[in-house]
Amino acid sequence: MDHLLYGCAYYDEYMPYERLDKDLAMMKKAGINVIRIAESTWSTEEPEDGVFDFSHVTKVDRKSTRLNS
Repeated sequence: MDHLLYGCAYYDEYMPYERLDKDLAMMKKAGINVIRIAESTWSTEEPEDGVFDFSHVTKVDRKSTRLNS
């Protein structure tokens, strides 16, 4: 391993208002390089059997990937 993994859990779907950009900037400033998302919110991703909505996961993934490019 050539670097230390330093991470946090982040739940965009619980935020009462849009603050993802601000939170990602603070994570970057803190040196966070791994973000755990969506592992405890499956009912958000599958609100009905067989009906999937990964929009929260996709939004955090895309914005965090752009931040680190």
